[in-house]
Amino acid sequence: MPRTLLNYNFIAGVLTAAAATLSLVGGWAPGGWVIGLLYALFLGLAVGRAFFDDETKGWSLFLGTVTVVLALMLQGAVVYRLASLSGPWCAGLITLVGIEALLVAALKLDRQGRKLFGRRNRNSQDDRTDHIGAGIAGISLLVGLSLLSDLSMAATEEAARSPWDMAPDGFLVIFGLLIFLLVGSSLGGWLRNGAPWALATVSLVSVSVALKTYAVGFGFDPFIHRATESAILQYGLIEPKPFYYLGQYALVTLTARVTGLGIATIDSWLVPVLFASVVPLAWWSLRRSLKISAGAATWGALSLLILPLGSFIMTTPQGVADSLAIMTGFLILPAIVGAFPFWPAVLAGLTVASVHPITGIPVMVMVVAAALSGKVSKLSPRWRIRLGVSLAFAGAVALPGLFILNSYLSGTAVSFDPSPLWKPWLLFERLGTESPPSRLYSPLLDYAYGYLANRNFILIALTVIGFYPLAKRRAVWPFAVAGGSAAFAYVILKVFLGFDFLISYERDNYANRLWPIALLLLAPLIATAIGTVAERLRRQPPTARILAAALLVATIISSVYLAYPRRDRHDPSRGWSTSSLDFEAVKLIEEDADGHSYVVLANQSVSAAAIEEFGFADRYVPAPYIPEGELYFYPVPTSSPLYNKFLAMNQARGHRRLADFTLNWLGVDRLYYVVSFYWDGAGAIVPLAREQADANWNLKNDVFIFRYDRK
Repeated sequence: MPRTLLNYNFIAGVLTAAAATLSLVGGWAPGGWVIGLLYALFLGLAVGRAFFDDETKGWSLFLGTVTVVLALMLQGAVVYRLASLSGPWCAGLITLVGIEALLVAALKLDRQGRKLFGRRNRNSQDDRTDHIGAGIAGISLLVGLSLLSDLSMAATEEAARSPWDMAPDGFLVIFGLLIFLLVGSSLGGWLRNGAPWALATVSLVSVSVALKTYAVGFGFDPFIHRATESAILQYGLIEPKPFYYLGQYALVTLTARVTGLGIATIDSWLVPVLFASVVPLAWWSLRRSLKISAGAATWGALSLLILPLGSFIMTTPQGVADSLAIMTGFLILPAIVGAFPFWPAVLAGLTVASVHPITGIPVMVMVVAAALSGKVSKLSPRWRIRLGVSLAFAGAVALPGLFILNSYLSGTAVSFDPSPLWKPWLLFERLGTESPPSRLYSPLLDYAYGYLANRNFILIALTVIGFYPLAKRRAVWPFAVAGGSAAFAYVILKVFLGFDFLISYERDNYANRLWPIALLLLAPLIATAIGTVAERLRRQPPTARILAAALLVATIISSVYLAYPRRDRHDPSRGWSTSSLDFEAVKLIEEDADGHSYVVLANQSVSAAAIEEFGFADRYVPAPYIPEGELYFYPVPTSSPLYNKFLAMNQARGHRRLADFTLNWLGVDRLYYVVSFYWDGAGAIVPLAREQADANWNLKNDVFIFRYDRK
């Protein structure tokens, strides 16, 4: 074995031991993140140089590091499901992945007689220094960091309806100029090797607006998952263990145990960083698969920013799974044309399945379809079609079947309505379409909402355009099968199944997640279409190129704007973020309760603050009248009866009679009713509730708290 490899293995082994030790002692905040990063990078370099030696050193390092992270997530999910993520188990997992990476890499390198740091076997145009491209990438990085800094300075702890209310004036203008710089320079052939850095920067800015402007937090689901991850970090597990979300929980817990960083910090940045790594990966995949220019590949990679971006603006298991789903597609693309190994795509697909089944099932359909296609498979075209159609059908019915099974096991009611089969108009009525926006003679807003209304048609049209170039390479089948499977499952869930146990405005949530997933699975086709168009634009007159560039830039800006809650003349958002006063309210209630049993009726922003502050341990009250037998002491809007009580309390304007009923129903000592200033009818509710309650508090005329004692 070469001496270079022996020396390298020794360093990587020391880093593995150091990372494992830190996971045992709970991390080292000043420098643990350095050790954790070096652990992943050194192992990634070993894997990359062993398995991806045809790539440049930078890409072999990137792909190897991605492989190590996916291995940690997948094996971490298995360890958590079978045991726990306590310190010893995490240390063992870190050590196991380190041994696997080094052992497999060492055996492969030694067998092939190559040195770890040897030069690549082939020369490439990518090795040439690209000073202009490096300069453009540097400018992109500086501008991107400046934009993120400006967003941080504008952050607020108050309740807000839209991050665009806090974003600095001119933010979208500067961001648009940055995108135009990338689009124009890439079309002119000036941006080559610097493209991945520039793409990572703009994609990170695109999905970090809410993260940077909401100082307290954004959304509701992230608070739940962070509380779960905090409990896993403290106790090693949380019961009952689910069969999903495990990949995310494993990665966040491992990172926290090694680095010593807070769960909130790691969790908040997870999806934005994942998405920012997927966009440059798409650039590499398009170049590797289609042999197109760097500029055309840049246009293709930027097309990911015109997809529905709602999953990527905050960290949830859905967002993690969707990011990895796109990654899986772009790993499949070069593998299916014979330009890259197939096993990384299998690893990525399995990792997606360990995070979220809604995305995992269609992604595994895509992986299996890829195994039957292109240069991966030796099957005849006839058998590929037969098996592909069967696979698409199986995937389409698997998700609805999973929901029905889960309904049966959990005791919740999922209804089935076959009437659209003989009443076709119901099919179109339930699927619905985005209604055309009314013209307000505001060119920017009208264009953005026009794109929203026509986005499905535009993306499907791009899918059709991208079909032919990939069909010539026999590389279209996996994406068509998986996308069609997810779209068919969407129709079944949206039209025929009803989730009556959920609160009314959340009953379409499961179905509505599937259509964006179908579009994400078609991302390689969409990127191929944009990349192919960009390649042909290089031979067109300057006027055509400028118009096409302006159209792409305007569409990307519109897509980024539409990804977040908006408060404009087209869409006056009614969703409010969690504020620092919500945290003050839950702390005040806990202090006033002074050991008495209690429940709280409040909106989801206040419930999110309680979940973040107290977690889930020992925070349940007996509820023998519901199947679960107990309730979390704050409303969880997805299914908690307390949320319906909160809505009823609003209608009753804080009347004592409803409070007494709830107190006797649950047998607790106290009930707290919280009204935020922005709630409908708050002006009428507050004075009447003050007359009915036993005690009340006013937090800066923003949050009002009323206490009802059990008589």
